[in-house]
Amino acid sequence: MYCSNCGNKLDEKAVVCPKCGVPVAGKEIVSVKGNHPSNGKSVASMVLGIIGAVFALIYLAGAIDVDWSMQQQMLYDSSYRFGFALGSILVPLTLAIISISLAVSARKVKKNGQNTAGFWLAISTFAVCAIIFLIVLSI
Repeated sequence: MYCSNCGNKLDEKAVVCPKCGVPVAGKEIVSVKGNHPSNGKSVASMVLGIIGAVFALIYLAGAIDVDWSMQQQMLYDSSYRFGFALGSILVPLTLAIISISLAVSARKVKKNGQNTAGFWLAISTFAVCAIIFLIVLSI
């Protein structure tokens, strides 16, 4: 048997031509379902998105319920207030950035629900972090 594209002699079991890469006429290329390289990145993106969102919600609850003595110190010291705001959003923002980068790189290979969920969880984490930052700076 010979390749219809380049004329190279082919093995009888060949599915594609080893010389030019064209599929052999009459043979179908079968891919194994579930064995995809982006699977790990998609799962990691979703997990980090969930963890980032949980941290953001915990810090949001903490920013809303700042005790009176801390509020008094924040009134007089703007650098303390800025440091508290930045410290509150540092962990969730880091997780969100990693989650988005994993989701985007996994999405280039294959779109699935896990990298989409990771992406939107990270976007919502960004929104919650912005709210935290504004709440703490307005105290």
